[in-house]
Amino acid sequence: MPNRSYLCGSRQPRLHPSYWDEKFDPDTQILVNDVIGVPALWFALFRPDDIVCQVFETDEGNFHVEAPLASKDKALAQLKMAGSVLEDAFAGLGTAADYVHFLEQAIAASPWPYVTIEMTEIAYAGDPAAFYADVRRLLEKMQQQTADGMLDLLSDLSAFEDLSVLPPARYCLDSLEDVTEHDAWNHCRMIGAGQLHSGIGKAVPWEPSDD
Repeated sequence: MPNRSYLCGSRQPRLHPSYWDEKFDPDTQILVNDVIGVPALWFALFRPDDIVCQVFETDEGNFHVEAPLASKDKALAQLKMAGSVLEDAFAGLGTAADYVHFLEQAIAASPWPYVTIEMTEIAYAGDPAAFYADVRRLLEKMQQQTADGMLDLLSDLSAFEDLSVLPPARYCLDSLEDVTEHDAWNHCRMIGAGQLHSGIGKAVPWEPSDD
């Protein structure tokens, strides 16, 4: 089974609600999820001062975890502010604006007061120290509104595959035809999957209803 990442809603300002929250409800608290990497747009919700460090004690040993955590309102405001730098980062490939709008809808619909990324499985699939360092560098670029080097970081952290064209944000919703063989994969690398395509978590506005 591939390593997963989760964009989660939390009732408290703490990392990994799926670990400590006895009332954790994956159907409502897993807002979006993905495999192999962390979708690009999720990072735009956060800035360097949102990074929280914590050690979790498990049966398999202690795990040093770093992850971003912010209030829902702060995350939404930061996502909106990141719109222009994301357009610059993906210039020549496509537009990020519709992706931003879709993620705004998903976060705004969350009933939970905090938002965080559970990305430990991704970090520990390789070198966690290098992974966390790249995350910090990326969030610094978000803070500084500089696109220089941003796409290189996102290519690694989000696991894009031969990104020559950014698929339209409505790729899944409208069942659009492929432009490249990697469109379905790279669409998910950009924003992640909801209940329909992953089988877990909430429904998301960029996937069709299964009604």
